[in-house]
Amino acid sequence: MKELIKNRRGLQRTNNIVIPDSRTWLNMSNYITTMSSDYSVLQLKIVILIIEKMQMYISKVINNTPLDLFGERESVLINIEYRELGITSNKYTIAREVAMKMITTPVSFDIINPLTGEKAWYCTGLISSVLIPKKKNSRSFSVEIKREIMDVLLNVDKGFTQFIKEIAFNASSKYTIRLYMLISSWKNKGGFSIDMGKFRKWLKLENKYNDYKDLYRRVIRPVYEELFEKSNCWFEVAEVYRDNENQPYKLNFKVIKPALSQKEKEELELKQKNITEMCMTHLCMNTKQTAELKRLVDNGNMNKIITKIVFLGEYVKKHYTEISDVGEYCYTALMKEANTSGLVGDSI
Repeated sequence: MKELIKNRRGLQRTNNIVIPDSRTWLNMSNYITTMSSDYSVLQLKIVILIIEKMQMYISKVINNTPLDLFGERESVLINIEYRELGITSNKYTIAREVAMKMITTPVSFDIINPLTGEKAWYCTGLISSVLIPKKKNSRSFSVEIKREIMDVLLNVDKGFTQFIKEIAFNASSKYTIRLYMLISSWKNKGGFSIDMGKFRKWLKLENKYNDYKDLYRRVIRPVYEELFEKSNCWFEVAEVYRDNENQPYKLNFKVIKPALSQKEKEELELKQKNITEMCMTHLCMNTKQTAELKRLVDNGNMNKIITKIVFLGEYVKKHYTEISDVGEYCYTALMKEANTSGLVGDSI
C-alpha cells in the first residue's frame, strides 16, 4: 500500500523561546495522558490540581516504594482551593458547577480487558462526588475519587508524562492542554504517529470537523501557534494519506524541544558526569553501559534516574551474591527507567 505524506509548513523559527520563569514539573500516568475526555479548560485545570496533589504518591509508585494510600477506605478526598484555579470570586459558582458536571461526564481509558485480553475502552467518571461547603464565603471545595479510579491515576505501567504545570494552566484551549501533555510524553523520543480515528476519539471529535481541513484549521493549527516557542516542547505535523483517499488516515507528529543555553548545557553535562561516576563506582557498570545511559539522561528525567541509582545501590548491597552480573542488572534497570517517561513504541 502506497502512502502520501504531506508536511505542514510551520512558523519561521526565531529561537526566542518564552517559557514561564516559575516552572512546576508534574509527573502524570500515561493512562491520563491518553485518556479520552471532553473536559473544558476549567475541568482540565481541576484534573491537573488533582495530579499535583498526588505527586508524593506518584513519585513513590515511580520509584517502586510501597504505598498504602487507602487503608480501609474505598475513596480519597482532595481539596481544591479556588485561588489554585486562578479564578476570581465571581467565577466560584462556575467552578463548582463544572466540578459537579465531572461526576457525570464520562472519560475513557485505553486498557486491556482483564477477562478477554482484548484492547478496550474503560469508560467511567473520574470523580464520584463533590463536597461543597454551605458557608457562602468558603474558598474551596473537595472532590472524591474512588479506589479503582485512583489505581488508574497511580498506574505507571505504560510510563508517565512529565510536563510543566504553568504551560498547561496558561493555555487558552482545552485542545492545547491535551496536546501539550501528549507531546510532552514523547519529547525524549522525538515524535509519534497516531491513527486519525484514535486522535478524534482522544479529543472527543468523532462528530466534529469531519473534513480534515476544518480539523486542522480549528484545532491543530491554533494549538501549534499557541505552543510554538512558548513551551518547553511543541510540534510539527504531517498528514499521511492512502492511495486515492482525500482524508488522512493518520498523523505524524514531530516533537521539538528548544536548544539548551550554554549554561544549561554545562549544568547538564556536570550532572551526567556525576551520574556516570555513581554508576561505575557503586553499580559496577562499564564505560559502554554508562555511555548508553548518558545519552538518554536529560533535565526531565534526571531526578528519577538519580533516585533509581540510590535505590539500586542499596539493593545491590543486600543482594550482591544473588546477582550474576551486577553491572548488566543495573544497566537494564536504569535504561528501563530512562525510557518510562514516554509512551512505548512509535505510535499510539
